[in-house]
Amino acid sequence: MNAYCLRGVSTPMHTELNHLIANITRDITEMDCSGDTKAKLAADIAHLINQSIPKTERAYDEAQFSQLQQAGIVSLDNLFLNNAQVKDIVNYFTPIPVYNGHVPAQSDGQRRPLGKAARQFAFGSYPFHEVILSPHLLELAFHPAILGLVQRYLGCTPTIYSFNTWWSFPGHAAGVAQDYHRDIDDYKFLALFIYLTDVEGGSKGGQHRFITRTHDDQQLLHLLGNDHALANTFLLPHLKHNGYYRGKRYEKLFASQIQNITGRAGAVFLADTYAFHKGMPPIDHDRLVCWIRYGLRENLTYGNDKLHPVPTAWLSDRIPLNDTHKYMLRLLASDLADGTAAKSVKYGQPTIAFIRNLRTRARRLLSATQAFIA
Repeated sequence: MNAYCLRGVSTPMHTELNHLIANITRDITEMDCSGDTKAKLAADIAHLINQSIPKTERAYDEAQFSQLQQAGIVSLDNLFLNNAQVKDIVNYFTPIPVYNGHVPAQSDGQRRPLGKAARQFAFGSYPFHEVILSPHLLELAFHPAILGLVQRYLGCTPTIYSFNTWWSFPGHAAGVAQDYHRDIDDYKFLALFIYLTDVEGGSKGGQHRFITRTHDDQQLLHLLGNDHALANTFLLPHLKHNGYYRGKRYEKLFASQIQNITGRAGAVFLADTYAFHKGMPPIDHDRLVCWIRYGLRENLTYGNDKLHPVPTAWLSDRIPLNDTHKYMLRLLASDLADGTAAKSVKYGQPTIAFIRNLRTRARRLLSATQAFIA
């Protein structure tokens, strides 16, 4: 197994924790284990993390947690980005060229202007170092009410291992993320989704479609009338191709469990995307979404996404960088002092984008101030 903090902040305590986790998992990957094995590994890893990184007591909404645990998904109606924050984010991303995959690692490696990508491809995504610099999203990731739910669900202080923002464009064949599938990121994990454009669903499409209760093996078995042979075909380690290419069957078997997540720009929801889910292609407008993923450790998805950490200094004025937050960010941020800042990141582009965004916001503030004085 890779060192826990191979590309990010590394400390002896984190390295030792990594070795202990490796001893527990014994090379059992997320793809290999049954639900029972996965649950035991997740609990054992959480116990180890709690011994090294004591949990910070955080309040959370009991009703939201209950829904998350039972259904696998919950809309956080009390938490959302306001119109001004959404506008800041969209204005920040719009001038930045995109990759033609829903994550950069699944693209052809070329960046294109947003308009050109929208005409040619189903998706347009941004490199991590530009996503992390976008306004408001990092702060939302560390909102105490969100961290309270995540920590309660995982049983320990989480690790943020993926931070992605992408467009879905209408008029193209469905892309890979627009077919039902399971995410197999970690032994236990959650994804926070933020809609950055209005998502109405229905004839306009674009909604996140989620099959509730399929995140939990025992609940799925119950939904299938305790037919173990049938249930096993939908569960690891027997599930093939992450569950892709069987959408019609899922919709027939689980018709009453299908939930369409719509919302205005700024809406936020948490989901255990081990459950079957997909993004519906938008019909007549571009859709911009961000996800932030919380798990137990450096996992398969982190490796597959090939993220390169940014210097910790880029984030120091955004959130308090206490020991717990540094631990949570260790895969995404590197200490300039240890010489491990991602060498492949071209700092010029994100810095320019960030400065351009700050200047835009400053001009708006100046205009508003002048109008108020007048």
